[in-house]
Amino acid sequence: GEEIYKVPVPQDFVGRTFADLGATLMHERDIVLIGVSSRDGKRQVNSHRSRYRLQQDDYLFVLAQNEPSDLEGLKHPCPGEA
Repeated sequence: GEEIYKVPVPQDFVGRTFADLGATLMHERDIVLIGVSSRDGKRQVNSHRSRYRLQQDDYLFVLAQNEPSDLEGLKHPCPGEA
């Protein structure tokens, strides 16, 4: 089954929106982005409609079959982007 994992934001997605990364993760890796939290826990986002821009020290909460270990390799635009 799937489990929830906490992983750092991939460098290539710093400055992109929560929604952009969520679409890319689902399209490229079959991973569901369920939330984002800042390192200090003060900032939390959990809406796929969020326009929140990911920051360097954010952590992702994802639902996946295995612990994601290669998210730095995500470089593809999300579906629908040119």
